[in-house]
Amino acid sequence: MLRDFIIYFQSLSFTLLRYSDLEPFEDFARYIFDLYENYVEEKKVEEIRINELKERLHSFRIYVETTLSHVNNRAELREIPFHTEGAKELLEQFII
Repeated sequence: MLRDFIIYFQSLSFTLLRYSDLEPFEDFARYIFDLYENYVEEKKVEEIRINELKERLHSFRIYVETTLSHVNNRAELREIPFHTEGAKELLEQFII
């Protein structure tokens, strides 16, 4: 589901990222796609890889939360609140 969301995000919202935000997102997406390919090819996903995935997810979550807080502080968006309900509805489309 994470890979599917990344594909969705890349096709609709990726162009809205600032240049400085592109590299962390691309690195995370590349990591997730590589994991998916290894899983599809039925390679063994070792416990070490699972722990690495947990660390990567945690770091990326912090990055996203920090980025969103910076976005909320931008002058041009200060009066426009983040639509939490819409985000939850979108997320539910990818959680099965």
